Amino acid sequence: SFEAIDDAEEVEKIINEEMAEAIVATKNKAILDALATLPAQDISDLDSVKTIINTGVAKRYAKQIVVSTDVYDQLDRMKDSTGQYLLQPSVTAASGTKLFGKDLVVVDADVIGEGVMYIGSLKDAAILFLRKELYVNYEIWNQYGKVFTPVVRLDAGVKNPNAVVKVNFTAPVEA
Repeated sequence: SFEAIDDAEEVEKIINEEMAEAIVATKNKAILDALATLPAQDISDLDSVKTIINTGVAKRYAKQIVVSTDVYDQLDRMKDSTGQYLLQPSVTAASGTKLFGKDLVVVDADVIGEGVMYIGSLKDAAILFLRKELYVNYEIWNQYGKVFTPVVRLDAGVKNPNAVVKVNFTAPVEA
C-alpha cells in the first residue's frame, strides 16, 4: 500500500532489491538444474579430485571448484600428514579458501544437492537463455496501492559437458 511506502524509508528500494535477488536465484537454479543432468563420478579421496583437475577438464577452461556446504565442511576438516589443514586461504574466493590452487565456491546443499561438487568452468559448461526480463510496477488507484511484479522467462541447458565434471563426493573414512 502507499501507506507503507509513505511511512517506511526506502521500502520501494528494498522491494526492488529483493526482486532482483529472487531473479538471480532463479537464474542460478535453472543453471544448476541443467548441470544436475550431467553424469556424476563417485569419488571418496582427494587424489581423484586432483586427477580431475589435472586431466578431467581441458586446460583451456578456467577451473574452479563448486561444492555443497556439506562437502565444504568435509574438506575444511581434512588435514595432511603433518596435521595442516588442506584448504588454503584465498583473497579472491568468496569462500575465503582454495583447494589445490583453485578457488572454492560454496553453495547451499539444498540448492546444489548433498555431496555434490563441480570441477571445471561452469561458465563454459552451461548456457542461460534469457528470453524476457521485466520489472513491472503499477499503481492501483482505487486501492491506494502499488504492485511490484518481476517477469522472467528463461531456460538453461548444458552447452559443453566437457567443460565441467560433476562429482558425488564422500569423505574418506579415517581408520
